[in-house]
Amino acid sequence: MHLLLRSYDPESGSVSLDGKDIKKALSLKRSRAQFGLVQQEPVMFERTIRENIAYGDNTRDVPVDEIIDAATKANVHSFISSLPSGYETVLEAGSAALSGGQKQRTVQQALETASTGRSTVIIAHRLATVRHAHVICVIDRGKYNIFLAKQK
Repeated sequence: MHLLLRSYDPESGSVSLDGKDIKKALSLKRSRAQFGLVQQEPVMFERTIRENIAYGDNTRDVPVDEIIDAATKANVHSFISSLPSGYETVLEAGSAALSGGQKQRTVQQALETASTGRSTVIIAHRLATVRHAHVICVIDRGKYNIFLAKQK
């Protein structure tokens, strides 16, 4: 996944997108603008929630309305708003404000919202997470099978 996102480039070989080497097809800047990554266990810094969300775009000062919009799309705005300091709540290392189930539901809802109208790659351990996918590729011990969803 990180090769597709160009977090780093391969030392040998290449990553292809539509049959073209991704390094030639997309500049690093465009690649970072076109792809996003949602992790079940996101990295959080000992900063405010607002600063953690704004960290996703370090090219400018992100307006508060865009931060709230991002939190709303990620289905965490109401939770953040319920905190005594809201978006100014400082996160502490190792703190877990959401239970495992809350995290799973939040990530699932955010993926469903963000996936509308675009191609999405989801890596999951549970088939329930990818139940709405058009194509499912199951990889087990280095071997894979591709399943197509039933056409409606």
